[in-house]
Parts: sequence; C-alpha cells; structure tokens
Amino acid sequence: MTALAVDPDDAQRVLATSGTALLASVDGGITFVPDPEQPPRPLNLVDHAGRTGGGGDTVLAGADRGRAVWTLARGALVLEGSVAAPPQAFTIIGPGRYVIATAQGVLASEDAGRTWELVAPMS
Repeated sequence: MTALAVDPDDAQRVLATSGTALLASVDGGITFVPDPEQPPRPLNLVDHAGRTGGGGDTVLAGADRGRAVWTLARGALVLEGSVAAPPQAFTIIGPGRYVIATAQGVLASEDAGRTWELVAPMS
C-alpha cells in the first residue's frame, strides 16, 4: 500500500492505493476489495476531504505515478491535470485546493489540480 484515506463522512469506508488498483474497505480497514471506480492508471497517492461549510459532497482525489492528478466527479475519476515530476505526497486542503510534493518541491493548486504553482522549491 502506498496511501490510505478515510471517508470523513463514513469512518468505515477506507481507500488504499496498491500500485495496481484503488482498493476500498467498508469495514474500517479490516478487508479490502478493488473499488468499482478505477482510474485508467493506478493511483499512487489518494486523499479524501470532507464537506466544507456543511454542504456539498466529500472530495476524493489522487495522483498516479505518471504525474496525472484525478478527482472523483459524477461517479467517475476524471483527469484534472498533471505535475512535472512524480508525486511523493498529496493532500486536499479544501475545495479545489490541493498540495503535492515532488522532487522539485511543494506545489499548490487552487483549481482542483488543473494548474500548479511551485510554493516551496527544493534547495
């Protein structure tokens, strides 16, 4: 496993990335099966963020080893954008606000991963 993310609305639902598939648990991480929603390439990193301001849906997003960033929208994982170097860490800060770490440094996106700004270059 390379990443784990707990659904903020249902602690029994846990997602994991395995390098070959997105895995889901509905029993709090005791057992895992392939999630019905699989991106074209396996996700390496994943995060699940809760609703903001009491409304809307939870957000699931992740990055694959090919540097692509995906968001779950309308029941399917949608390619949002990409970063220039392979991702090493990924998190969702808020609606549309993602942060990713690469060998270049830390990059931030304010538009759900469509564009990225280097905010902390590696020295």
